Amino acid sequence: MNLYLGYFDNKSEHTKKDVEVVKANTEEEAKIKWCINYINTDTIFKESIDDKYNSISFAKTFYKGCFNKHGNEINSKTTDIKFKKRVREYFKGTDYAESYIDYVHIKNDDKPNFPIEFYMYVFNKNCEKWAGKITIENVEDIAI
Repeated sequence: MNLYLGYFDNKSEHTKKDVEVVKANTEEEAKIKWCINYINTDTIFKESIDDKYNSISFAKTFYKGCFNKHGNEINSKTTDIKFKKRVREYFKGTDYAESYIDYVHIKNDDKPNFPIEFYMYVFNKNCEKWAGKITIENVEDIAI
């Protein structure tokens, strides 16, 4: 096993959770381990995915254009159709769309029971836009 350093390479300032050394056999395995560790320690990321109501939540991105400038729903039937279509497009090729739609439409505050792979999918699809490109380097290759 090798040691790999993982971090977001375009952040000017890194916090302790942004930079981590992981043990892995390959660079790809190291990236997966680093991402899982990041997801499990970054409460803001998970909360934004799990939150159905906050204006900056992941769910709200699928509702874009469905509300007027006063925050009122334009047309509830159209909103539901657009939301489901956007979620299905986003999760195309996975089994996550229907479970996410069901979760968002449940009228309670229970936390979802999504597997880590669900969060990994969202994280990998959006991390460059949200936080930067992930870089994984073999510690032995880093010149000091």
